[in-house]
Amino acid sequence: MKTGVVFDFDGLILDTETPEYETWQKVFSARGATLGLQTWSQAVGGGPLVWNVETYLESLVPGIDLAEAREEFEAYRDAYLPSLLPLPGVVDLVRGLAEAGIPVGVASSSRRVWLERLLPQTGLQPYLQTVRTRDDARPKPDPDLYLLACADLGVDPSRSVAIEDSPNGMKAAKAAGMKVICCPNPITSHYDLSLADWRVETLAQVTASELSAWTRP
Repeated sequence: MKTGVVFDFDGLILDTETPEYETWQKVFSARGATLGLQTWSQAVGGGPLVWNVETYLESLVPGIDLAEAREEFEAYRDAYLPSLLPLPGVVDLVRGLAEAGIPVGVASSSRRVWLERLLPQTGLQPYLQTVRTRDDARPKPDPDLYLLACADLGVDPSRSVAIEDSPNGMKAAKAAGMKVICCPNPITSHYDLSLADWRVETLAQVTASELSAWTRP
């Protein structure tokens, strides 16, 4: 079977992680609570099914109006979203892989409606052969999303690459038998990323030819 490359989405293609964390910090602070970066790490790459920020907020502020807190969060966050651009190197790498005949997909722990909302901002849809979300399988760190994406692409996970930004995502990819490139964002750069086979600070440091050579038996 041939090689494929599967990208995470949040924090890797678009840096949605920074505005999400910063807006939840505002919501917590307005209610006299604190959301630390290490606490937040439980949600990054796995989403609310792995660790739920609203449940945590309620444990700190009993009796809180969670609907009001969520509405406030979404208002803050949604003001950021239209201005987000693909992170450096992402578009060139995805395009280069597609032009080289290497199948490309996305595996995300977010909901499909989230990706349908934000993928058009990236211009990457013509190059993606599959998009898997937590509507399809258990979220990361479970490996199912990566295994499904590889099956869709018709590639061997053991010869394929996951590109991730978070510990939960890397655990999922490793459990699927894939090699892992880690490209952290300002939030995840503070976490333990030692599972990565290759760490880069920007995807502009990676080329399609390098990935093809790296995965060759």
